[in-house]
Amino acid sequence: MSEQLLQVRNLSVSVEDKPILHGIDLEVRPGETHVLMGPNGAGKSTLGYTIMGSPRYEVTGGEILFKGKELLEETADQRAKDGIFLSFQNPLEVPGVSLRNFIRNAVEQRSGSRIKLWTFKKELEQAMEVLQMDPSYGDRDLNVGFSGGEKKKAEILQLLMLKPSLAILDETDSGLDVDAVRTVSKGVEEYQKNQNGALLIITHSTRILDALHVDYTHIMVDGKIVAGANGAGGEIGHIMVNEEETDTCGCGKKGCLEQYASATGIVRMAKKLLASDDRETTLKNVSELTAKDIFDAAKAGDAVAKELVEKLGKVLGNALANVACVVNPEIIVIGGGVSKAGSILIDVIQKHYVETTFHACRKAEFALATLGNQAGMYGCVQMLLDM
Repeated sequence: MSEQLLQVRNLSVSVEDKPILHGIDLEVRPGETHVLMGPNGAGKSTLGYTIMGSPRYEVTGGEILFKGKELLEETADQRAKDGIFLSFQNPLEVPGVSLRNFIRNAVEQRSGSRIKLWTFKKELEQAMEVLQMDPSYGDRDLNVGFSGGEKKKAEILQLLMLKPSLAILDETDSGLDVDAVRTVSKGVEEYQKNQNGALLIITHSTRILDALHVDYTHIMVDGKIVAGANGAGGEIGHIMVNEEETDTCGCGKKGCLEQYASATGIVRMAKKLLASDDRETTLKNVSELTAKDIFDAAKAGDAVAKELVEKLGKVLGNALANVACVVNPEIIVIGGGVSKAGSILIDVIQKHYVETTFHACRKAEFALATLGNQAGMYGCVQMLLDM
């Protein structure tokens, strides 16, 4: 189980004696992307500012741990040095301080040492190129005369240069046109790719998320994250499906559904099978095996690949049969990486589902998600619009 980067436990926060957050629990691991959505006034930005250490927000209960260390006694600048970054909805203008000098000073403060001018200049220009920023922006006073899009690009430029362990992006895509959102998304993607950095994205929109992989989505309403009593609502991926499993799931337990019924799950099963099976299979010729390789081989008639798809379909079909007894769905949509398998997987899942489920639930239809990994995100947005 990977070490927790950020742990927010039973956090309650007030602003000017008015309670805003109520018992917030949140855990973020290195490399994960969490999205926080909710109506205006729900407390989303309050959580971001509280994690960053803004003195305006009074913590009345709970704790915040970052890399295992308690944060509540640290000032905002100490938290920034520890590796937390917060982008602002409305970045302030700072006359007399150039963007270049501001970033260089921030980088040196974070690292605790001087940085060679040539090294800094080269790295800054590379980051500006990612964001399609002219190098002359570096000479302009910080945010002075910048358009909304330019200010947001300057924020992401700081993100790329500071290389924090955790980046909190507060409405970074607000007020931007489509092209600007695409450029900002590219910068965030670059941060994810090169730093294994964790993200907490606060947003009302899904536009900035189209180019990003999202691990978890949280909905905040009236200062509370709506996700079951202890934040585990809907986690069917951790239903126990195999008591004899020896490998450990990311949650710390063994035999969870997601160890089988996911793109990484079928690859894991394939590697274990190939290590002990002498049968001929095209999968042995693939150096970096992916779920797509397995599904393509199964479609081509590869016996080993077909066996793996059958196992995945059986485990998932049986698990969904149990879930159906609780929620009695009209349609079951298969998303995520395994949805790329197409009908070959749907047919197997449905076969085992019908064999196992309660008779009144057998008529449920099966379909593949057409919105990719963001399908759940769009559903969350619709829920908010319907409130």
